[in-house]
Amino acid sequence: ASGETSAGRAAVLTVGAEKGSNTLRKTLTFSQAFTYDAPVLKASFDASNTYRKGNGPATGGTTITLQGENFGAQGYSSHIAVGGTTAQSVAWTSDTELLVRVSPGIGSNRDLTISVVGRVGTLAAQFDFDPPTLTATVGYNGPATGGSLLTFFGINFGVVDFTSVAKVGVKMCAKTEWTSDSSVGCTLADGVGKDMPAGLSLLSATTTLSGAFS
Repeated sequence: ASGETSAGRAAVLTVGAEKGSNTLRKTLTFSQAFTYDAPVLKASFDASNTYRKGNGPATGGTTITLQGENFGAQGYSSHIAVGGTTAQSVAWTSDTELLVRVSPGIGSNRDLTISVVGRVGTLAAQFDFDPPTLTATVGYNGPATGGSLLTFFGINFGVVDFTSVAKVGVKMCAKTEWTSDSSVGCTLADGVGKDMPAGLSLLSATTTLSGAFS
């Protein structure tokens, strides 16, 4: 007989001996006597079943197929993380395939990590969240002393505040305030110039819009 542990299985040995009409039995248990192979992630596929690096919007919801080995002969509550964030859902298909719905996030070259009953496997740099894109601004004009509010509109700014940095021209905003995945507010610093470009940086990604402020 045997019993499962997080590291593998514990071996149980029962020894019997006869003495007259009586049978004496002794049970010995060896903890952590056996370990199953760790899960291995080998490839990810997009919704069109094309083998390529995954990508999707910062709002999440993208479905990817992960292939590999040692996922288990049945669903063992596999835990999948994309860039350290737990996936919205994981559907076991077979010992070699899982369907994963990605949670919201930002950034590129995110690692995919799988954990099955304490055993961990990683596929490095296999998912990119779409970069921020600035499409419009509201609040075109303001005084040289600063203090005006310029609102940036676009997509993929993040579903929570990921500490984006906004600027107008070459100057950072005196204050950058995240509002939503599609809106960020900028309290302008002092400055001069005409038809100044607006820019927004999020991690290593930057988006700009020309002629946003004067």
